[in-house]
Amino acid sequence: MAKRAFFVVGPESSGNRYVTECFVNAGCFGDFQHEQRLDNDEGFDEATDTVVFRRSVPHGPNFSWPELSYELFRSQERGYHDVKVLALLRNQFCTIESHLNGNKFDGNDKHSRTAAEAERKIVGAMFRIASFIMENRLPCYYMTYESLAQPEFLSAVLFDWGLDGSKVKKFEDGNERHLNKLRAPLDRKENRLMTAASSFSAVPIEP
Repeated sequence: MAKRAFFVVGPESSGNRYVTECFVNAGCFGDFQHEQRLDNDEGFDEATDTVVFRRSVPHGPNFSWPELSYELFRSQERGYHDVKVLALLRNQFCTIESHLNGNKFDGNDKHSRTAAEAERKIVGAMFRIASFIMENRLPCYYMTYESLAQPEFLSAVLFDWGLDGSKVKKFEDGNERHLNKLRAPLDRKENRLMTAASSFSAVPIEP
């Protein structure tokens, strides 16, 4: 069997860690926490023939843009030529709120200082992820954070990709607490919706 590599990619706070954990439980070598053995070349020495990379975009303690194509090259150089991508996207309002407030379910720290900064990161992430997939002509499955609440969706993808989809763990949906801000009394709701709508304004992509 050919060596296989799976890339789980998405903007920060899009469910990357949870999905990567499901890939690990499904039989992949890799890590879903911040410390990842495959970040270092030595990690491949203990890797199996099926690996998973978690790449939040931006990535790392300094919130730098990961060189996804270089990560692909690193894996292919070691014989992982069967490569697939699972790309995640979350409701933008909830993603921004999670950036600003952190995530109580998985202990994530705050990813952005302002809503404008969060918007720039999200737009930049989606541009880079789409470019990575198209430029390298990689098979890809796009999945929303919201669909993770129904485990059958992710389970089906894992089975389809030759992995054990029977071990998908329960998903803790972090959207509810953010959506509560949109359920304010009517006289306050207009301002919240205007804030949410601003997420769809044109945001420049940072280099």
